[in-house]
Amino acid sequence: MTHDPGHGTRAVPFSLATGCRVEYNAARDNNFKIFTVQSEEEMARKPASKREKPASPAGVPDDAWSEIESLREEIWRYRRFYYLEDSPEIPDAEYDKLERSLLELLEKYPAAKRPDCPTEVPGVSIDLETFAPVKHSAPMLSLDNAMDADEMADWVKRVEKDLGREIKALTVEPKMDGLSISLTYRKGALVQAATRGDGRTGENVTDNVRTIKAIPKKLGKPLDLDVRGEIYMEIRAFEDFNAKQVMRGEKVYVNPRNLASGSLRQKDPEVTRSRPLAFVAYDAAEAKKNLGVSGQAEMLDALAGLGLPVSDQWKKTGANEIEKSYAAMLEKREKLLYEIDGMVVKVDDFSEREKLGATGHHPRWAIAYKFPPEEAETVVNEIAVQVGRTGALTPVANLEPVRVGGVTVSRATLHNQDEIDRLDVREGDAVIIRRAGDVIPEIVQVIKEKRPKGARKYSLPAKCPVCNSAVDRLEGEVNHYCTSIACPAQAMEAISHFASKNTMDIEGLGPKMVEQLYEAKLVGNIADLYDLKDRRDDVLGLERMAEKSADNLLAAIEESKKRPLGRIIFALGIRLVGRQTGDLLAESFGSIGKLAKAKADELESLYDVGPKVAQSIVDFFSAKSNLDIIKRLKKAGLAFKAEKREGGVLTGFSFCITGKLSRPRTYFQDMVRNNGGTVVSSVTKGLDYLIIGEEAGSKRKKAEKLGVTLLTEDEFLAVVEGGGVLPERGSGR
Repeated sequence: MTHDPGHGTRAVPFSLATGCRVEYNAARDNNFKIFTVQSEEEMARKPASKREKPASPAGVPDDAWSEIESLREEIWRYRRFYYLEDSPEIPDAEYDKLERSLLELLEKYPAAKRPDCPTEVPGVSIDLETFAPVKHSAPMLSLDNAMDADEMADWVKRVEKDLGREIKALTVEPKMDGLSISLTYRKGALVQAATRGDGRTGENVTDNVRTIKAIPKKLGKPLDLDVRGEIYMEIRAFEDFNAKQVMRGEKVYVNPRNLASGSLRQKDPEVTRSRPLAFVAYDAAEAKKNLGVSGQAEMLDALAGLGLPVSDQWKKTGANEIEKSYAAMLEKREKLLYEIDGMVVKVDDFSEREKLGATGHHPRWAIAYKFPPEEAETVVNEIAVQVGRTGALTPVANLEPVRVGGVTVSRATLHNQDEIDRLDVREGDAVIIRRAGDVIPEIVQVIKEKRPKGARKYSLPAKCPVCNSAVDRLEGEVNHYCTSIACPAQAMEAISHFASKNTMDIEGLGPKMVEQLYEAKLVGNIADLYDLKDRRDDVLGLERMAEKSADNLLAAIEESKKRPLGRIIFALGIRLVGRQTGDLLAESFGSIGKLAKAKADELESLYDVGPKVAQSIVDFFSAKSNLDIIKRLKKAGLAFKAEKREGGVLTGFSFCITGKLSRPRTYFQDMVRNNGGTVVSSVTKGLDYLIIGEEAGSKRKKAEKLGVTLLTEDEFLAVVEGGGVLPERGSGR
């Protein structure tokens, strides 16, 4: 993956301007599509079930477009697991291949490029429900990668060509595998700390960062300074922590980076305090002005002089010494106390950096020179299956413990059935394992001449190993999934999703409360929530639960029965069905009963519902355990029929929403639908109106180019709340 100048954070999907949860679920669908229409009037007036399906842009063959869309979807998916769930599914090296494949296709077919493409967008989604947003004083960009000596040499040539002369000097630093952080000091005191976020806006984690001993609360001088650095965890501390997790029967983390990230992004700062986190500074905004330095080497010395920890492995060198420095750092790698997966090379001189500039994604004056993956031989003792919180079945090889890259490895992911078949890996096999990018150990080769007699081929089970429900694999997908929302392996996640703000909006029922209820055996699935009214005394018995809190929680659960059908469909957790798709299904079918009986081809006829989504819906309603849950929810009094809406002021018009608004985006989506309008996710020629908030970007530009009428938040509210009149379509501003 691409990394920022802080050596660790990779680029991710897109900025979540408002309503993090809404965008998060849109990212799960990943249906960023380009639509073609025959005429504006046809597009605007066609019912949802008759609108055109996405088509490839002019000049892009259908097979290439299909591959591009598939790669985009896959990259978003892996980024989401890496950043939002601290649970990477593939090694860095495999991810890099996907991103490079996409880059090659986009270079060949530039008409397929879009501003929201993962190769164009730096940054990660931010959790606005847990943390307040913080706008960075200067963007925190990603880094480009060099995978070998030839690519490194090409980068030097490009830089020197742009400079018009040889580079004066370079600095090389270890590429720490941690979590990038921005620290704001005013008059020498730490006043704010923010995650990298989307590169421009991060999450305010000041209270958590104050618990990290390695980060000074006061600098050696009373300066105003914005410092960039990396929060990480040493290898020994990581292994000790995981060993304790195993003893407690709790989650085991894949690598130090994920543990560091999960530790920092806790609601409770005391959890962060209990984790052995370390810190290293590598940059300061406007260092030339604020520190009086002219280059990277001077800046690192100045930061150290202020009491900030900096790497003890950095070195100033020349372009002709890069390979020598790389070899030396690679040799040190296993001896270091922390994980690195490469070397960051930076132009030292700040005036040269200013001349080189940056793209919207990465600076042209720095690059990450990646290390090759490390390998070792061991034996597969057993192939086990884990069921994740999304219901995905992941085969895992339990290995004879072996040291790889300074870490003892006893497990390796096998990803999916296709990977097992490709490798032909079996229990008892001698294998070569690799730690690619210091993320997840993987099996890269089976030594078949050492295979024991009688070793059998392995296939994933047809039944979930946790709940014994049917296991399904959608056509065109690589993963197998448990089809039951009642599966204990995914129960807490399913309940948390059901109760979240943009689904059933049950106030007071956050992840911590869900965990308490689940561990107390008060709930095992979403339907159990509506039985809690008869177990008030048991709820009162929970830790730190007062009478008022218990009554408020039970009242909130009761209130949730009034949520509209679209939100209930989304809340059920049907894979690939987001909030917007839930509303579309509610409008199209009118009741949960009719939706449950829908065939795949009937679902596919709907606007924005593709074959994968359609099959996922059919599979969901084919599972008896899911129908049993729905039956209980219906009995509890949930609104499983859509309210009939008479004509509204927005009837017959389509709306798209973009930018930062004063309220969650779902608020405006609901207002559009409640007044008879249709919400769409893309700007096309057939769009009637684009509702714009602050910092509206690519969608606004496209709308202006196409002549789509723009509405500010106030103008929109004046129409639906104050009796205002919609401006004529195509009237622009």
